[in-house]
Amino acid sequence: TAATVSVDYVVMARMLTGPQVVEYSLAGKIFAVPLSVHSVLMATSWTGLSDAHYQGNYILVRRRIKRLLIVGIVVVLVPSAVILMFKELIFGIITGQKNFAISNSLLGAWVLYLVLRIWCDTFAMAHLSAGRQTLLNGYIPFQAGISICAQIFFGHHFGAVGVMLGLCASFVLTAAWILPRRFFQQTRSVPALP
Repeated sequence: TAATVSVDYVVMARMLTGPQVVEYSLAGKIFAVPLSVHSVLMATSWTGLSDAHYQGNYILVRRRIKRLLIVGIVVVLVPSAVILMFKELIFGIITGQKNFAISNSLLGAWVLYLVLRIWCDTFAMAHLSAGRQTLLNGYIPFQAGISICAQIFFGHHFGAVGVMLGLCASFVLTAAWILPRRFFQQTRSVPALP
């Protein structure tokens, strides 16, 4: 997991300029706030979801996951919209510079990353609350490899935005489809015996 989401600074140190790394880092710090709020939401939902899983109430499990996805997207998109609308003010306050230049494409890539994380983390929590960590352990090494390679490739061509795109690609090619697919297979209602 660390290789998947934390290799970005290693990649950037080898191919980006100092100002690009600063821009990336500041955007990351800002967007970490809504992601942290989402993590708290996941933690508080764990017990109820786990209880529903072990009771075999898959309708309730699916309903709760749907609600968590909707709330998670709102928790991320509303603050992200505020950040995008007031980026000059926000980054000016943080950096102490009135005209701190930050790329709209980098901010957009961070929003895309957050949406992917909400999607993937919600389904990952659903699997973990049901004790299915083997699934995650199975794909994470592949995701880490994809993340490193994609960040290097895209980072070389597109700078800081490319690093974010590489990270997003690692989620799209693994967790974003594996986790929901397995979740719906696992929570398919079993017909009652006659």
